[in-house]
Amino acid sequence: MYKNKNIARRNPEPFKKLFNTNTKAWKYYYDLIRTVYYNEKFDGCHLHHIMPRCVFDWGLLDDLFPNNIEMKDSPYNTCYVTLEEHTVLHYCLYLCAKDEQLKKAMNWAWNKLSEQSKLNRQELKRIVYGKIQ
Repeated sequence: MYKNKNIARRNPEPFKKLFNTNTKAWKYYYDLIRTVYYNEKFDGCHLHHIMPRCVFDWGLLDDLFPNNIEMKDSPYNTCYVTLEEHTVLHYCLYLCAKDEQLKKAMNWAWNKLSEQSKLNRQELKRIVYGKIQ
């Protein structure tokens, strides 16, 4: 299946509405997504939703995508990542989220994923801050 690598560039409005897209944390998130976007499924992989699933469940984009819940699990909105990448991606989303409810959800995901990771929370934060400073 063909996937458009520039999903956020093709239609950046949903991302701009929910995330601070002019930050270094967003740039790191976006660059990492572009790196892993075409990954095939592999042993131990995690399925990451580029636009978080809760955004569709909560109707945060209904004004831009009325009745477009099917985008939630679309192959264009997903990619396969390692546990550490998944954890870092959710931490970046947490740092960039504008909406308080979304920020809490990304923090919850980041916490749950970091509990499973071989790296502790401080090491994972160092990875992100090392990239966004």
